[in-house]
Amino acid sequence: MNNNFSFNGIKKPYITTVKKERPVFTRVNRRFLYIPGRPGAHLEGTDYDIRIQPVTVWVNAENGQSLQKVKEDLASWLITEEPAELIFEDEPDRIYYAVVDGGLDLEELVNYGLGVITFVCPDPYKHTKEFTAQFKNDFLTIRNHGTAEAKPIFEMEVLQPTTYCMIENQNKEYMMIGQPYDVTKEQPYIREELSFDKRGNTLTEWSAGTTVDGGIVAGSFYVDGNAFRAKTYGANTAAWHGPSISMSLDELLTDFRVQTYFTVKSKTDKSFGRAELYLLNAGGQKIGKLAMKNIGTHGNSNVGEVILRDETTGNQHAMIQTPGIRERLWNNFYGILRLEREKGVYKAYIAMLDTKTGQYHTAWHAEFKDDGKVYDDQLAAVQLHLGAYAGLQWIEDIAIHRVTVYKINRPVSYEVPYIAQPGDTIVFDMVNEDLLINGESRVDLKDFGGEYFALKSNLNDFRISPTGNFKTKVRYRERYK
Repeated sequence: MNNNFSFNGIKKPYITTVKKERPVFTRVNRRFLYIPGRPGAHLEGTDYDIRIQPVTVWVNAENGQSLQKVKEDLASWLITEEPAELIFEDEPDRIYYAVVDGGLDLEELVNYGLGVITFVCPDPYKHTKEFTAQFKNDFLTIRNHGTAEAKPIFEMEVLQPTTYCMIENQNKEYMMIGQPYDVTKEQPYIREELSFDKRGNTLTEWSAGTTVDGGIVAGSFYVDGNAFRAKTYGANTAAWHGPSISMSLDELLTDFRVQTYFTVKSKTDKSFGRAELYLLNAGGQKIGKLAMKNIGTHGNSNVGEVILRDETTGNQHAMIQTPGIRERLWNNFYGILRLEREKGVYKAYIAMLDTKTGQYHTAWHAEFKDDGKVYDDQLAAVQLHLGAYAGLQWIEDIAIHRVTVYKINRPVSYEVPYIAQPGDTIVFDMVNEDLLINGESRVDLKDFGGEYFALKSNLNDFRISPTGNFKTKVRYRERYK
Protein backbone atom coordinates (compact mmCIF):
# COMPACT_ATOMS: atom_id res chain seq x y z
CA MET A 1 0.00 0.00 0.00
CA ASN A 2 1.41 3.39 -1.06
CA ASN A 3 0.84 5.14 2.23
CA ASN A 4 4.14 6.79 3.19
CA PHE A 5 5.89 9.98 2.12
CA SER A 6 9.31 11.50 1.52
CA PHE A 7 10.43 14.86 2.83
CA ASN A 8 13.48 16.79 1.65
CA GLY A 9 14.30 13.85 -0.62
CA ILE A 10 14.36 11.33 2.26
CA LYS A 11 11.97 8.55 3.30
CA LYS A 12 12.39 6.94 6.72
CA PRO A 13 11.89 3.16 6.95
CA TYR A 14 10.75 3.29 10.57
CA ILE A 15 7.71 5.49 9.76
CA THR A 16 4.28 4.24 8.69
CA THR A 17 1.61 6.77 7.78
CA VAL A 18 -1.62 6.15 9.68
CA LYS A 19 -3.68 9.07 8.41
CA LYS A 20 -3.23 12.05 6.09
CA GLU A 21 -5.37 15.16 5.99
CA ARG A 22 -5.09 16.82 2.60
CA PRO A 23 -7.63 19.52 1.78
CA VAL A 24 -9.20 19.46 -1.69
CA PHE A 25 -7.84 22.96 -2.17
CA THR A 26 -6.29 25.58 0.05
CA ARG A 27 -8.50 28.01 1.92
CA VAL A 28 -9.80 30.81 -0.35
CA ASN A 29 -10.27 34.20 1.29
CA ARG A 30 -12.43 36.67 -0.64
CA ARG A 31 -12.14 40.42 -0.10
CA PHE A 32 -15.39 42.37 -0.40
CA LEU A 33 -16.17 46.08 -0.51
CA TYR A 34 -19.50 47.03 1.00
CA ILE A 35 -21.09 50.25 -0.25
CA PRO A 36 -23.82 51.81 1.90
CA GLY A 37 -27.20 51.80 0.20
CA ARG A 38 -26.12 49.23 -2.38
CA PRO A 39 -27.25 45.59 -2.13
CA GLY A 40 -24.55 43.00 -1.58
CA ALA A 41 -20.89 43.84 -2.07
CA HIS A 42 -18.20 44.28 -4.70
CA LEU A 43 -15.58 41.52 -4.96
CA GLU A 44 -12.26 43.34 -4.58
CA GLY A 45 -9.94 40.38 -4.77
CA THR A 46 -8.99 36.89 -3.68
CA ASP A 47 -6.25 35.64 -1.38
CA TYR A 48 -5.11 32.02 -1.18
CA ASP A 49 -4.11 30.94 2.31
CA ILE A 50 -1.30 28.58 3.28
CA ARG A 51 -1.94 24.85 2.96
CA ILE A 52 -1.89 22.84 6.22
CA GLN A 53 -1.50 19.07 6.02
CA PRO A 54 -1.36 17.06 9.28
CA VAL A 55 0.07 13.54 8.93
CA THR A 56 -0.43 10.96 11.69
CA VAL A 57 2.54 8.60 11.82
CA TRP A 58 3.42 5.34 13.55
CA VAL A 59 7.09 5.12 14.56
CA ASN A 60 8.59 1.66 14.97
CA ALA A 61 11.95 1.29 16.73
CA GLU A 62 13.74 -1.84 17.92
CA ASN A 63 13.65 -0.99 21.61
CA GLY A 64 12.91 1.85 23.99
CA GLN A 65 16.46 3.14 23.87
CA SER A 66 16.55 3.21 20.05
CA LEU A 67 13.21 5.03 20.03
CA GLN A 68 14.94 7.95 21.75
CA LYS A 69 17.61 7.89 19.05
CA VAL A 70 14.88 7.81 16.40
CA LYS A 71 13.43 10.98 17.93
CA GLU A 72 16.76 12.72 17.41
CA ASP A 73 16.85 11.50 13.82
CA LEU A 74 13.32 12.79 13.27
CA ALA A 75 14.28 16.23 14.51
CA SER A 76 17.33 16.32 12.26
CA TRP A 77 15.22 15.26 9.26
CA LEU A 78 12.07 17.32 9.74
CA ILE A 79 13.38 20.67 10.96
CA THR A 80 14.49 22.71 7.94
CA GLU A 81 15.16 26.41 7.55
CA GLU A 82 13.43 26.62 4.16
CA PRO A 83 10.48 24.77 2.57
CA ALA A 84 11.51 21.35 1.26
CA GLU A 85 9.90 18.85 -1.11
CA LEU A 86 7.08 16.78 0.37
CA ILE A 87 5.87 13.88 -1.79
CA PHE A 88 3.20 11.34 -0.85
CA GLU A 89 3.52 7.85 -2.31
CA ASP A 90 -0.13 7.77 -3.39
CA GLU A 91 0.40 11.06 -5.31
CA PRO A 92 3.93 10.67 -6.72
CA ASP A 93 3.49 13.18 -9.56
CA ARG A 94 2.76 16.11 -7.24
CA ILE A 95 5.23 18.02 -5.08
CA TYR A 96 4.41 20.19 -2.07
CA TYR A 97 6.94 22.63 -0.63
CA ALA A 98 6.54 22.44 3.13
CA VAL A 99 8.02 23.16 6.53
CA VAL A 100 7.10 21.43 9.77
CA ASP A 101 5.14 23.59 12.19
CA GLY A 102 4.70 22.91 15.89
CA GLY A 103 6.11 19.89 17.70
CA LEU A 104 5.85 16.12 17.39
CA ASP A 105 4.69 14.55 20.63
CA LEU A 106 4.72 10.75 20.44
CA GLU A 107 2.50 8.53 22.50
CA GLU A 108 5.15 5.99 23.44
CA LEU A 109 4.67 2.30 24.02
CA VAL A 110 8.00 0.51 24.56
CA ASN A 111 9.53 0.65 21.06
CA TYR A 112 6.61 2.32 19.27
CA GLY A 113 5.29 5.87 19.04
CA LEU A 114 2.21 7.54 17.60
CA GLY A 115 2.06 11.26 16.74
CA VAL A 116 1.09 13.95 14.27
CA ILE A 117 3.48 15.84 12.00
CA THR A 118 1.98 19.14 10.83
CA PHE A 119 3.27 20.16 7.42
CA VAL A 120 2.62 23.76 6.37
CA CYS A 121 3.02 24.87 2.76
CA PRO A 122 3.63 28.64 2.45
CA ASP A 123 3.15 28.12 -1.29
CA PRO A 124 -0.33 26.58 -1.33
CA TYR A 125 -0.08 25.00 -4.77
CA LYS A 126 0.86 21.47 -5.82
CA HIS A 127 3.76 21.33 -8.24
CA THR A 128 4.80 18.87 -10.94
CA LYS A 129 8.29 17.91 -11.95
CA GLU A 130 10.15 20.49 -14.03
CA PHE A 131 9.36 20.63 -17.76
CA THR A 132 11.69 22.05 -20.41
CA ALA A 133 10.77 23.32 -23.87
CA GLN A 134 12.98 24.70 -26.65
CA PHE A 135 12.09 27.68 -28.83
CA LYS A 136 12.14 27.14 -32.58
CA ASN A 137 12.88 30.14 -34.80
CA ASP A 138 12.27 32.37 -31.75
CA PHE A 139 8.69 31.11 -31.28
CA LEU A 140 7.18 28.64 -28.83
CA THR A 141 3.70 27.43 -27.85
CA ILE A 142 3.23 25.76 -24.47
CA ARG A 143 0.14 24.08 -23.10
CA ASN A 144 -0.02 24.53 -19.35
CA HIS A 145 -2.16 21.67 -18.01
CA GLY A 146 -2.12 23.04 -14.47
CA THR A 147 -5.17 24.62 -12.88
CA ALA A 148 -3.10 27.60 -11.69
CA GLU A 149 -0.66 29.91 -13.41
CA ALA A 150 2.94 28.68 -13.58
CA LYS A 151 6.10 30.74 -13.18
CA PRO A 152 8.61 30.12 -16.00
CA ILE A 153 12.35 30.67 -16.25
CA PHE A 154 13.60 31.64 -19.72
CA GLU A 155 17.25 30.99 -20.56
CA MET A 156 18.77 32.63 -23.64
CA GLU A 157 22.18 31.66 -25.00
CA VAL A 158 23.42 34.70 -26.91
CA LEU A 159 24.41 33.99 -30.53
CA GLN A 160 24.89 37.54 -31.83
CA PRO A 161 25.88 40.82 -30.14
CA THR A 162 22.67 42.40 -28.88
CA THR A 163 21.54 45.66 -27.36
CA TYR A 164 18.36 44.14 -25.93
CA CYS A 165 16.36 40.97 -25.37
CA MET A 166 12.56 40.79 -25.21
CA ILE A 167 10.00 38.03 -24.63
CA GLU A 168 6.33 38.72 -25.36
CA ASN A 169 3.27 36.52 -24.92
CA GLN A 170 -0.13 36.37 -26.62
CA ASN A 171 -1.57 38.89 -24.16
CA LYS A 172 1.06 41.51 -25.06
CA GLU A 173 2.71 41.06 -21.66
CA TYR A 174 6.45 41.38 -22.11
CA MET A 175 9.78 41.49 -20.35
CA MET A 176 12.75 43.34 -21.84
CA ILE A 177 16.30 44.01 -20.81
CA GLY A 178 18.42 46.62 -22.57
CA GLN A 179 17.08 48.82 -25.36
CA PRO A 180 16.52 48.59 -29.13
CA TYR A 181 18.00 51.23 -31.40
CA ASP A 182 16.70 53.21 -34.35
CA VAL A 183 18.73 51.97 -37.34
CA THR A 184 18.16 55.28 -39.16
CA LYS A 185 19.51 57.44 -36.34
CA GLU A 186 21.53 55.26 -33.96
CA GLN A 187 24.13 52.52 -33.94
CA PRO A 188 25.26 49.99 -31.36
CA TYR A 189 28.65 50.08 -29.70
CA ILE A 190 30.71 47.87 -27.42
CA ARG A 191 30.71 49.52 -24.00
CA GLU A 192 33.04 47.02 -22.36
CA GLU A 193 35.90 45.89 -24.60
CA LEU A 194 38.00 42.98 -23.33
CA SER A 195 41.58 44.20 -22.96
CA PHE A 196 43.21 41.56 -20.72
CA ASP A 197 42.22 37.98 -19.85
CA LYS A 198 44.56 35.65 -17.98
CA ARG A 199 43.73 32.30 -16.39
CA GLY A 200 45.67 29.98 -14.13
CA ASN A 201 47.07 27.80 -16.88
CA THR A 202 50.47 29.40 -17.52
CA LEU A 203 53.06 31.65 -15.87
CA THR A 204 54.50 32.72 -19.22
CA GLU A 205 54.68 36.50 -19.71
CA TRP A 206 54.29 37.19 -16.00
CA SER A 207 57.07 39.08 -14.20
CA ALA A 208 58.02 39.00 -10.55
CA GLY A 209 56.04 41.36 -8.36
CA THR A 210 58.02 43.98 -6.45
CA THR A 211 56.20 45.01 -3.27
CA VAL A 212 53.12 43.88 -1.35
CA ASP A 213 51.24 45.56 1.48
CA GLY A 214 52.63 44.97 4.96
CA GLY A 215 55.24 42.42 3.98
CA ILE A 216 57.65 41.02 1.43
CA VAL A 217 57.55 39.12 -1.85
CA ALA A 218 58.81 35.57 -1.28
CA GLY A 219 58.21 32.05 -2.51
CA SER A 220 56.74 31.10 -5.87
CA PHE A 221 53.55 30.35 -7.79
CA TYR A 222 52.53 27.28 -9.76
CA VAL A 223 49.51 26.75 -12.00
CA ASP A 224 47.20 23.73 -11.96
CA GLY A 225 45.42 24.51 -15.24
CA ASN A 226 42.62 26.31 -13.44
CA ALA A 227 44.28 28.62 -10.95
CA PHE A 228 47.40 30.35 -9.71
CA ARG A 229 48.44 28.76 -6.41
CA ALA A 230 51.32 29.24 -4.01
CA LYS A 231 54.03 26.61 -4.35
CA THR A 232 55.94 28.16 -1.46
CA TYR A 233 55.52 31.26 0.71
CA GLY A 234 59.21 31.76 1.40
CA ALA A 235 60.86 31.87 4.81
CA ASN A 236 58.73 32.89 7.78
CA THR A 237 58.97 36.52 8.79
CA ALA A 238 57.18 38.62 11.38
CA ALA A 239 54.84 39.96 8.69
CA TRP A 240 53.14 38.99 5.42
CA HIS A 241 55.15 36.96 2.94
CA GLY A 242 54.29 35.11 -0.25
CA PRO A 243 54.65 35.02 -4.04
CA SER A 244 53.68 37.86 -6.35
CA ILE A 245 53.64 38.29 -10.13
CA SER A 246 52.64 41.17 -12.39
CA MET A 247 51.84 41.91 -16.03
CA SER A 248 51.36 45.10 -18.01
CA LEU A 249 48.31 45.86 -20.13
CA ASP A 250 48.62 46.66 -23.82
CA GLU A 251 47.42 50.24 -23.25
CA LEU A 252 46.81 52.74 -20.45
CA LEU A 253 43.16 52.77 -19.39
CA THR A 254 41.21 55.70 -17.98
CA ASP A 255 37.82 53.98 -17.72
CA PHE A 256 38.00 50.28 -16.91
CA ARG A 257 36.50 47.26 -15.20
CA VAL A 258 38.86 44.85 -13.41
CA GLN A 259 37.56 41.60 -12.00
CA THR A 260 39.06 38.46 -10.56
CA TYR A 261 37.92 35.11 -9.18
CA PHE A 262 39.36 33.93 -5.85
CA THR A 263 39.12 30.80 -3.76
CA VAL A 264 39.79 31.39 -0.05
CA LYS A 265 38.74 28.35 1.98
CA SER A 266 40.24 27.64 5.39
CA LYS A 267 40.01 24.03 6.56
CA THR A 268 40.44 25.01 10.22
CA ASP A 269 39.89 28.13 12.32
CA LYS A 270 43.64 28.37 12.77
CA SER A 271 44.43 28.89 9.07
CA PHE A 272 45.17 32.44 7.92
CA GLY A 273 46.14 34.12 4.68
CA ARG A 274 45.14 36.44 1.86
CA ALA A 275 44.58 36.60 -1.90
CA GLU A 276 45.14 40.00 -3.50
CA LEU A 277 45.04 41.72 -6.85
CA TYR A 278 46.75 45.12 -7.09
CA LEU A 279 46.00 47.71 -9.76
CA LEU A 280 49.18 49.54 -10.83
CA ASN A 281 49.90 52.78 -12.68
CA ALA A 282 52.61 53.30 -15.29
CA GLY A 283 55.18 53.85 -12.55
CA GLY A 284 54.34 50.58 -10.81
CA GLN A 285 52.57 52.30 -7.91
CA LYS A 286 49.39 50.80 -6.50
CA ILE A 287 46.20 52.67 -7.38
CA GLY A 288 43.77 50.05 -6.09
CA LYS A 289 43.41 46.63 -4.50
CA LEU A 290 40.95 43.71 -4.53
CA ALA A 291 41.47 41.28 -1.65
CA MET A 292 39.93 38.42 0.31
CA LYS A 293 41.69 37.49 3.52
CA ASN A 294 41.34 35.82 6.89
CA ILE A 295 43.55 37.15 9.66
CA GLY A 296 41.44 36.14 12.64
CA THR A 297 39.38 39.34 12.84
CA HIS A 298 35.57 39.56 12.76
CA GLY A 299 35.12 36.21 14.49
CA ASN A 300 37.64 34.44 12.28
CA SER A 301 35.80 35.58 9.14
CA ASN A 302 37.00 36.05 5.60
CA VAL A 303 37.04 39.78 4.94
CA GLY A 304 36.60 41.24 1.45
CA GLU A 305 38.34 44.46 0.47
CA VAL A 306 38.12 46.87 -2.44
CA ILE A 307 40.43 49.82 -1.79
CA LEU A 308 41.46 52.89 -3.83
CA ARG A 309 45.03 54.15 -3.38
CA ASP A 310 47.39 57.00 -4.21
CA GLU A 311 50.83 55.98 -3.00
CA THR A 312 52.32 59.38 -3.83
CA THR A 313 50.06 61.25 -1.41
CA GLY A 314 49.25 58.34 0.91
CA ASN A 315 45.52 58.81 0.34
CA GLN A 316 43.34 55.73 0.63
CA HIS A 317 39.61 55.06 0.38
CA ALA A 318 38.10 51.72 1.43
CA MET A 319 35.01 51.10 -0.70
CA ILE A 320 34.49 47.63 0.78
CA GLN A 321 36.14 46.28 3.92
CA THR A 322 33.76 43.80 5.51
CA PRO A 323 33.00 40.11 6.16
CA GLY A 324 29.60 40.69 4.50
CA ILE A 325 26.25 41.32 6.15
CA ARG A 326 27.27 38.98 8.98
CA GLU A 327 30.42 37.31 10.25
CA ARG A 328 31.74 34.21 8.48
CA LEU A 329 29.38 34.78 5.55
CA TRP A 330 32.24 34.71 3.05
CA ASN A 331 34.11 31.80 4.64
CA ASN A 332 34.64 29.00 2.10
CA PHE A 333 34.74 31.76 -0.49
CA TYR A 334 34.72 31.11 -4.20
CA GLY A 335 33.57 34.10 -6.15
CA ILE A 336 34.22 37.40 -7.85
CA LEU A 337 35.75 40.72 -6.83
CA ARG A 338 35.34 43.71 -9.14
CA LEU A 339 36.30 47.35 -9.42
CA GLU A 340 34.96 49.59 -12.18
CA ARG A 341 35.69 53.23 -12.98
CA GLU A 342 33.79 55.37 -15.47
CA LYS A 343 33.93 59.17 -15.63
CA GLY A 344 35.29 59.38 -12.09
CA VAL A 345 32.64 57.11 -10.59
CA TYR A 346 33.89 53.91 -8.95
CA LYS A 347 31.72 50.82 -8.46
CA ALA A 348 32.88 47.89 -6.31
CA TYR A 349 31.35 44.44 -6.11
CA ILE A 350 32.04 41.19 -4.24
CA ALA A 351 29.89 38.06 -4.51
CA MET A 352 30.12 34.31 -4.12
CA LEU A 353 29.42 32.08 -7.11
CA ASP A 354 27.19 28.99 -7.01
CA THR A 355 29.00 26.54 -9.29
CA LYS A 356 25.83 24.46 -9.77
CA THR A 357 23.55 27.26 -10.95
CA GLY A 358 26.15 29.73 -12.19
CA GLN A 359 24.47 32.49 -10.17
CA TYR A 360 26.07 35.01 -7.84
CA HIS A 361 24.84 35.36 -4.27
CA THR A 362 25.68 37.00 -0.91
CA ALA A 363 26.78 40.08 -2.82
CA TRP A 364 28.05 43.42 -1.55
CA HIS A 365 27.98 46.62 -3.63
CA ALA A 366 29.58 50.02 -3.09
CA GLU A 367 29.85 53.21 -5.13
CA PHE A 368 32.11 56.23 -4.80
CA LYS A 369 32.31 59.43 -6.85
CA ASP A 370 35.83 60.83 -6.96
CA ASP A 371 34.84 64.49 -7.25
CA GLY A 372 38.27 65.69 -6.21
CA LYS A 373 40.02 63.47 -8.78
CA VAL A 374 42.16 62.04 -6.00
CA TYR A 375 42.22 58.55 -7.52
CA ASP A 376 42.27 59.33 -11.25
CA ASP A 377 45.57 57.69 -12.26
CA GLN A 378 45.46 55.50 -15.36
CA LEU A 379 45.58 51.72 -15.07
CA ALA A 380 48.73 50.22 -16.59
CA ALA A 381 49.24 46.77 -15.01
CA VAL A 382 47.92 44.19 -12.57
CA GLN A 383 49.76 42.29 -9.83
CA LEU A 384 48.75 39.02 -8.13
CA HIS A 385 49.71 37.98 -4.60
CA LEU A 386 49.01 35.11 -2.21
CA GLY A 387 50.20 35.64 1.32
CA ALA A 388 50.81 33.86 4.62
CA TYR A 389 51.29 35.69 7.89
CA ALA A 390 54.36 35.24 10.08
CA GLY A 391 54.72 31.58 11.09
CA LEU A 392 50.99 30.86 11.25
CA GLN A 393 49.33 28.03 9.35
CA TRP A 394 48.40 29.29 5.90
CA ILE A 395 45.03 28.75 4.25
CA GLU A 396 45.01 25.32 2.66
CA ASP A 397 42.77 26.09 -0.33
CA ILE A 398 43.58 29.55 -1.66
CA ALA A 399 43.91 30.50 -5.32
CA ILE A 400 43.48 33.16 -8.00
CA HIS A 401 41.60 31.68 -10.94
CA ARG A 402 41.20 34.40 -13.52
CA VAL A 403 41.83 38.10 -14.09
CA THR A 404 40.01 40.13 -16.73
CA VAL A 405 40.29 43.81 -17.57
CA TYR A 406 37.77 45.61 -19.77
CA LYS A 407 38.25 48.99 -21.40
CA ILE A 408 35.07 51.03 -20.95
CA ASN A 409 34.37 53.01 -24.10
CA ARG A 410 32.49 56.29 -23.95
CA PRO A 411 29.61 56.60 -26.40
CA VAL A 412 28.57 59.52 -28.54
CA SER A 413 24.94 60.64 -28.29
CA TYR A 414 23.64 58.35 -31.05
CA GLU A 415 25.18 55.10 -29.80
CA VAL A 416 23.34 52.35 -27.87
CA PRO A 417 25.47 49.83 -25.91
CA TYR A 418 25.52 46.09 -26.46
CA ILE A 419 24.41 44.33 -23.27
CA ALA A 420 25.61 40.84 -24.23
CA GLN A 421 28.02 39.11 -26.59
CA PRO A 422 28.08 35.61 -28.15
CA GLY A 423 28.54 32.98 -25.44
CA ASP A 424 26.82 35.06 -22.75
CA THR A 425 23.64 33.85 -21.06
CA ILE A 426 20.56 35.95 -20.30
CA VAL A 427 17.96 34.63 -17.86
CA PHE A 428 14.46 35.96 -17.25
CA ASP A 429 13.56 34.38 -13.91
CA MET A 430 9.83 34.86 -13.34
CA VAL A 431 9.95 32.66 -10.22
CA ASN A 432 12.31 34.92 -8.26
CA GLU A 433 11.51 38.04 -10.30
CA ASP A 434 15.09 38.59 -11.38
CA LEU A 435 16.97 39.31 -14.61
CA LEU A 436 20.47 37.91 -14.96
CA ILE A 437 23.36 38.15 -17.38
CA ASN A 438 25.99 35.46 -16.84
CA GLY A 439 24.56 34.73 -13.40
CA GLU A 440 24.63 38.33 -12.18
CA SER A 441 21.44 40.25 -11.45
CA ARG A 442 20.97 43.09 -13.96
CA VAL A 443 17.57 44.49 -13.07
CA ASP A 444 19.17 47.89 -13.65
CA LEU A 445 18.79 47.16 -17.38
CA LYS A 446 15.08 46.28 -17.14
CA ASP A 447 12.74 48.16 -19.48
CA PHE A 448 10.33 50.37 -17.54
CA GLY A 449 7.23 48.75 -19.04
CA GLY A 450 8.44 45.18 -18.69
CA GLU A 451 6.66 42.91 -16.20
CA TYR A 452 7.17 39.48 -14.67
CA PHE A 453 4.40 37.30 -16.10
CA ALA A 454 3.18 33.72 -15.68
CA LEU A 455 2.07 30.87 -17.91
CA LYS A 456 -1.71 30.92 -18.13
CA SER A 457 -3.72 27.71 -17.93
CA ASN A 458 -4.03 26.12 -21.37
CA LEU A 459 -2.15 27.59 -24.37
CA ASN A 460 0.65 30.16 -24.20
CA ASP A 461 2.42 31.68 -27.20
CA PHE A 462 5.82 33.38 -26.94
CA ARG A 463 8.17 35.15 -29.31
CA ILE A 464 11.71 36.41 -28.82
CA SER A 465 13.20 39.64 -30.16
CA PRO A 466 15.49 40.43 -31.85
CA THR A 467 15.13 37.34 -33.99
CA GLY A 468 18.14 35.16 -34.67
CA ASN A 469 20.14 36.44 -31.69
CA PHE A 470 19.35 33.72 -29.17
CA LYS A 471 19.00 30.02 -28.57
CA THR A 472 16.20 29.94 -26.00
CA LYS A 473 14.63 27.39 -23.69
CA VAL A 474 12.09 27.66 -20.91
CA ARG A 475 11.81 25.71 -17.66
CA TYR A 476 8.63 25.54 -15.58
CA ARG A 477 6.60 23.46 -13.16
CA GLU A 478 2.86 23.15 -13.60
CA ARG A 479 0.86 24.12 -10.54
CA TYR A 480 -2.48 22.87 -9.25
CA LYS A 481 -4.84 24.56 -6.83
